[in-house]
Amino acid sequence: MAQKGTFEELPTAVAELHQKIDDLTGRVAALLETKEAQDEKLLSATEACKLFIPAISRLTLIRWTKADYLKEHRIGGRVYYRLSEVIEGAKHLEKYKSKIDAGKGNKITDKSSR
Repeated sequence: MAQKGTFEELPTAVAELHQKIDDLTGRVAALLETKEAQDEKLLSATEACKLFIPAISRLTLIRWTKADYLKEHRIGGRVYYRLSEVIEGAKHLEKYKSKIDAGKGNKITDKSSR
């Protein structure tokens, strides 16, 4: 049930309500950012190699990682690559520059260009 108050208490009650809404809005925004970060797909080295057409070798993937075109993420001794970072990194690679298909988020190169 709603508490009954006086007219004089109304501005204070409204200010408290605004503060609570602002707090909740901030929490929801933080939760959404966390969820988006968790939803970022991690790829194994093999999966990252297969994103390119023609597929690149693991040695090439390692060279590109050392050259800072791609960033690796180590979890439990295994190496993973973020899909968005692979797509972004491929933009700096001359051979794949004109073939990037970032809109689909699927394959980096276009099969019709083979």
